[in-house]
Amino acid sequence: MTQFWLSFGFGLVTASVLAIAAVGLSLQFGITNYINFAYGDFMALGAYLTYELNVSFLHWNVWFALVGGSLLMGAIAVLLNRFLLSPFARRFEKSFYVLIVTFGLSLIMLNVLDSIWGSDVRAYNMKIEQVLHIGPFLLTRNQLIVMAISVVLMGLVHVMLKTTRLGKSMRAMSDNTTLAMTSGVDTKRITTITWFLSGTLAGLAGTVLGITEGNSRQRRASSSSSSSSPPSSLAAWAVFTARWLAPS
Repeated sequence: MTQFWLSFGFGLVTASVLAIAAVGLSLQFGITNYINFAYGDFMALGAYLTYELNVSFLHWNVWFALVGGSLLMGAIAVLLNRFLLSPFARRFEKSFYVLIVTFGLSLIMLNVLDSIWGSDVRAYNMKIEQVLHIGPFLLTRNQLIVMAISVVLMGLVHVMLKTTRLGKSMRAMSDNTTLAMTSGVDTKRITTITWFLSGTLAGLAGTVLGITEGNSRQRRASSSSSSSSPPSSLAAWAVFTARWLAPS
């Protein structure tokens, strides 16, 4: 029974990371109507950008570096869409061709990441934290922060989509881009903002994944009975929740 609760607690942390990533991917898919196969590489690049700000160059606190790395990843996502994906999307009516382009982009980014940072395991500059006993769970303060970030972000995205002018424009484009354009929606601006949000969330998800992985190693070292396999139901719940929050 103890192992179940330890696995359940780690599943909550993993679900929080998946929820952040799924919200970003769902936002982008809802507006562009094609899946970005390079999204996982966006997450990896965002994590490495945070690593550079935290360890190599500016030596920022990991949470400040997380903000900087995520925003940089958002800007890179906008540039990739503007100069690579958007031209293909305008040229080909079928989204299948753009999907193939994103697959090629994924391969390119994978090799770029490997050529720059290699395959060695890297870690953020964080303090080794004491594991907290919260009921039947074993969690660190950073893992609790990650779960809080996930809940707050999902709430903010939901409020943005339901109440703000930007969110309503995004929902209109998700339903019918042509109709939204004739109704006065600046579709290019909304698409740019969406890619920035999607890239930022990808960088954020990649970074918090690295943070939680670092903390999970600490937890496994402190308790031999813990498990590294999250319940699949929690992962599915994260994706379902993110899809519900995304534009319909």
